[in-house]
Amino acid sequence: MVALGILVFLIAPTVLVFGMAFNAAPDLSFPPRGFSMQWFERYLENPVWIDATLRSLVIGAASTILAVLLGTAAAVGLAQTRGAVFNVVSAIVGLPLVVPGIIIGLALFDLYSRMHIVGDVGAIILAHTMLGVPYVFVNVIASFTKFDFRLEQASLGLGAGPLRTFLHVTFPGVLPGVIAGAFFAFISSWDDLAVTMLIAGSTSRTLPVVMFSGIRFNVDPTIAAVAAILTAVVLVLAALRTILERRINHG
Repeated sequence: MVALGILVFLIAPTVLVFGMAFNAAPDLSFPPRGFSMQWFERYLENPVWIDATLRSLVIGAASTILAVLLGTAAAVGLAQTRGAVFNVVSAIVGLPLVVPGIIIGLALFDLYSRMHIVGDVGAIILAHTMLGVPYVFVNVIASFTKFDFRLEQASLGLGAGPLRTFLHVTFPGVLPGVIAGAFFAFISSWDDLAVTMLIAGSTSRTLPVVMFSGIRFNVDPTIAAVAAILTAVVLVLAALRTILERRINHG
């Protein structure tokens, strides 16, 4: 019963969001009074919402790719390292996970304002990359705990170069960790508010920032539809991640 109660507690907010998103009532209320797609139609007809959505997708995809490259490289470089070096580098890479987002946002705002790049999409991508790298690093390092490094030695001993060994031996062995890290890196970018709100300016607002502005100044029921879309994207990505990992593990 306790486990069931915890499960209901965790799922209830999602049910409420979807219920309000398909509500036929003219306001943000629950339980829904009828079924309607009106708030999704309003979302699709509003260029502000669409621009913010596309911007979030571009920033999320670009920062995830960079985070995967950097996080995987760091994990591969430290995979066989232990002791003080590993502890120090791991602590530095993992700082974005423990430092409050508002602190990171203020620091980046100060830096970006000095460089006159506040509101630049490229600057936001770099900030989100910094937030995503720790997720990739942690997951890939975890994958190395099950990796047999003798396979690398055998590949090199048989004449394969370092790059070929990485592509055909190392990378397939840690691919589940890369996929998991990419998933969390994208999600951290997709729903980030604290950092983006401070560095996006007024011209490069992402979907969570536009949602926050809508809640703050005018409670528009369209926000429920947007929240449902955000949740649906996360659920779809989680399902894809699970499917990919199962195929890799059973392949």
